[in-house]
Amino acid sequence: QLDNTYIVLWNDNGYHMGQHRIPEGKRTVYEEDVRYPLIVRGPGVGRDATDERLVSGTDLMPTFLELAGASTPGYVDGRSLVPLLSGSNPSWRDALLLEGYDDGFGKKPYVPPDFQAIRTADGRTYVEYETGEEELYDLEGDPRQLRSLHDAPERAVEEAALSAHLESLMHCSDEGCRTAEMPKTTASPSLSGANVLSTGELLRTTRLDIERGVPE
Repeated sequence: QLDNTYIVLWNDNGYHMGQHRIPEGKRTVYEEDVRYPLIVRGPGVGRDATDERLVSGTDLMPTFLELAGASTPGYVDGRSLVPLLSGSNPSWRDALLLEGYDDGFGKKPYVPPDFQAIRTADGRTYVEYETGEEELYDLEGDPRQLRSLHDAPERAVEEAALSAHLESLMHCSDEGCRTAEMPKTTASPSLSGANVLSTGELLRTTRLDIERGVPE
């Protein structure tokens, strides 16, 4: 039966332990909280492959349904990971919605404000908090998210584009979400000067580790 069985290992979130001067917890927009492993073993899954495209927990349902040969309901927001498991190179999302809400965290030492955020495949995290505050990080130059660029004048156009993209992700559903996630080109000044970047490059938001076969 092993040759006809998929084994999937994942967890629901990361966890911070004092990073960003925040008491331990898991409900922030930062790397420590939003990343988690996903490991798959099964027929048609190659050995020792790692794919670092943007994936989400919403992708699990359509993935399992496709692996089981069942149809996916139209209301599903995510997309099947089966093309990635098989090693093909499908057109893929370049942006992902991140959200955080206070749901049962009231007794914690620190309760982060509710937020909606966008993570892009070319290494940007933009977040809008319920307090009206904003943050913008360029993970290429600041992988630990220590310096927000939200008030940098040269980032104004980029921030406006990210905010508009975030708005579309916040209010989409089913096929509309899959369309809203797809690549767009936005003005994105680099730290050294202005240029135009495509948001089609890869960012390690959620790592998809694909184990190819069974070790000898």
